[in-house]
Amino acid sequence: MLQLPREIKEKYASLPTDSIWDAIEVASIKAISTIFQVGATANIGEDGILHIHLLRDGNQEEISVNSLNRKAKRRLLDEIEKELMLRQACYDAWSYATIRGSVQTGRIERIRTDGTLEVLVELLDLITPITIYAECPLQHQPPHERLKYQPGEMLEFFIVSCLPITNGRLSKVRVIVSRTARELPSRLLGKLTGMSGIRCTKRIPGGYSRIIAQHKIPKSAINTVGKKLKEHLEVTCLAK
Repeated sequence: MLQLPREIKEKYASLPTDSIWDAIEVASIKAISTIFQVGATANIGEDGILHIHLLRDGNQEEISVNSLNRKAKRRLLDEIEKELMLRQACYDAWSYATIRGSVQTGRIERIRTDGTLEVLVELLDLITPITIYAECPLQHQPPHERLKYQPGEMLEFFIVSCLPITNGRLSKVRVIVSRTARELPSRLLGKLTGMSGIRCTKRIPGGYSRIIAQHKIPKSAINTVGKKLKEHLEVTCLAK
């Protein structure tokens, strides 16, 4: 029987059980095929035991995980964790899909040498609060704000994308946020007032934004958003 280290079990506890079993089987086939240089099959039986078979000359030879030497076992566990990490990144990206296109408050944690902001976003409106680390590349920063950011600064960001990425060994969700998105002013107004039907038809970050609303927006909210973005909001109300 394959015993996963407790820290691995705890690290990927949020993954569905079926996904965990599938990851173990796929990773086992990759690792064992590489170690023995032959084809292999792997499946977890109803008894919860990982069954591995080597495919040699048209025959199947079952081997026990316990028969593997220390180096082979480490290789197997490493391959399993890489596969679990990839599954976790995909699962998290799927979980974060609901926040894509929303506006969230983030704290600048670090500024990279290329100008990219590393932003910590805390989603406090969920049943189980989660913390997400996001990136705000230079092209998503308004010209009038660039080079003026400070670590610890709290700002509003538009969530552009949440996608899983991997380099073959490490996998994670890459969350991209923006301060230049056209929808940022309208989403901020909606978040502040609770009103729907607010659209931004044109925006020049740091200059002005043209807003169309179905209902009259309180002037205080317009002023607040204008100050947050350091730009003028031209609001047209369609209500008669």
